[in-house]
Amino acid sequence: MVIVALWCIQMKPIDRPLMSKALEMLEGKVELLEMSPKSTLYYEEMSIEDHINNPIGASISWHNSMDK
Repeated sequence: MVIVALWCIQMKPIDRPLMSKALEMLEGKVELLEMSPKSTLYYEEMSIEDHINNPIGASISWHNSMDK
């Protein structure tokens, strides 16, 4: 069930399975169930100019590890 959950929480909708496919996964009808692409949350450092333009502080962005 955890692997299905990881597939369903992908940031990009195109990376998520259809509901019918997710149901098949949960029912065990799909034989080979691979791990989903991992999404990571990481801290982006900002330059001084960025801090001046955005005084709130550093930004945190979602990046799919497949994009790197």
